[in-house]
Amino acid sequence: MSQQNTDKQQASSLVLAAIAKALKPIARLLLHYGIGYPQLIALLKHLYVDVAEEELNTPVKRISDSRITLLTGVHRKDVARIRNVSPEEQGELTKSFLGDASSDSTASLGARLVAEWPLHLPFEPPRTPTTPIFRNWSKRFVKKTCAPGPFWTNG
Repeated sequence: MSQQNTDKQQASSLVLAAIAKALKPIARLLLHYGIGYPQLIALLKHLYVDVAEEELNTPVKRISDSRITLLTGVHRKDVARIRNVSPEEQGELTKSFLGDASSDSTASLGARLVAEWPLHLPFEPPRTPTTPIFRNWSKRFVKKTCAPGPFWTNG
């Protein structure tokens, strides 16, 4: 029994090493085309769930979200969301995976903040949030990226 576990661990290590070697040029290609990590992870989740459904498709046992979660490591809530997508929504998801990779959805909030930071506004916090440059810029940034909160409605 322990020999089987050791063999399986060695095989897993070899597969991971081969995958790492294969993924390096893919990562370079993704970076070249501006495809971010969040977009890749969303695509991988869908692929993992699709492949798991194919692998578990037997007439004996029902395919459950929990079984797919155990096989893939994708969170159960994500599995449920992915499996309950209608064909129309699946088409939209495919477009978003293959569409404009430079859209704001692929960049983190921090990356968008740095990209939008005005050149004339220093990276140090203002003395008060009522400083005119900061207030005007922050309103514009929040409108573009977040739902406005009560702080931004005064003025």
